[in-house]
Formats: sequence, structure tokens, C-alpha cells
Amino acid sequence: LDVYHALARVYRQQGSIGRAIRMHQNLLLRADLPAEQRQDALFELARDFDAGGFKERAVAGYEEVLDSQPRNRHALERLVRLSQELREYPRALTLIKRLRRLDRAAADAVEVNLLVAYAQSQLDEGEHEGARSTVKRCLRRFKTCGEAWELLGQIEVERGKDAKALDAWCRGAVADPGIG
Repeated sequence: LDVYHALARVYRQQGSIGRAIRMHQNLLLRADLPAEQRQDALFELARDFDAGGFKERAVAGYEEVLDSQPRNRHALERLVRLSQELREYPRALTLIKRLRRLDRAAADAVEVNLLVAYAQSQLDEGEHEGARSTVKRCLRRFKTCGEAWELLGQIEVERGKDAKALDAWCRGAVADPGIG
């Protein structure tokens, strides 16, 4: 089985995603496959779908892995990133809470970018109050996030609050000199 997994990984790395998917699907069809090996094959199949750009199928695969292994950090991290790519921000934020229980540093690094992207998405859709709320949530946790301060300044300008916008931009420049 290890050789089979290794060969499928080689196919995936070479870009033969279809072959890797077929190999892992064939493994899952075996009735004599032990439970641990079945979980490994499910995880590898989800990675194959992910590498092939089949995001919805990859999400389904990672969720299936998490159903049986709720503490699988790699599947959870990948599921958070896929949810962000699919612009399912509320779902990704829910998954971040689970990830934080396993690895606080990894969760924080992903969450700050997720909150800023969510706020930008809300702003693009015209939900100014929702975007402002999301940015404020980000800044409560990550006071040194220059991008969040910059976005808050942009939101305040659109609300007609120039003094608040200037304050936000100044705080952003202090927090992250690259933003200035």
C-alpha cells in the first residue's frame, strides 16, 4: 500500500492528476483495506482533487477525512484555505476556531488574512457596515495589521468620516511601515 501511495504521489507531482485520482479511488474500492489505510487514501484523494483544481470535490474529501479524524490539522488547514478561495468566509472562520484548538500560531496567521479578505469582499459587494464590523473584529485581535487599518481608512472615507480615516491610516503606518 505504501508503494501504491508513493506512486500516486509521484503521478500527482508530475501533473498526472487523473492517474493519481484513479489509483486512490481504486484503493478505496478494496474491501480488505484497513481503516487507517482507508483514511490515508481518502486524504490523498482529497489532495489529488485539490492539486487538479477540483475545489468542491477536494472540500468534500477533506470534510470526509475530518468526519473520521476531527483532529487532522493538515486537512483542516487545507479546508480553511479552500473555503477562502471559494469565498465562503463565514464557513472558513468557523473552521479557524477548530484549527486554533490544534495550532494557535497557524490559525492566527491564516485568520488575519481571512478577515481582511472577507472585509474587502463585503466592501466590494457594497456591505459597508459588514465590512467595517469585520475589519474592527480583525483589529481587536491583530492591532498591528496594516492592511486592516488601511481598509478601515478606506471605509471611513466612504462613510464621510475623514478624521477617522486619517486616524486609521496613521495607525496603519505606525503598525506596518510598509503601508505608509
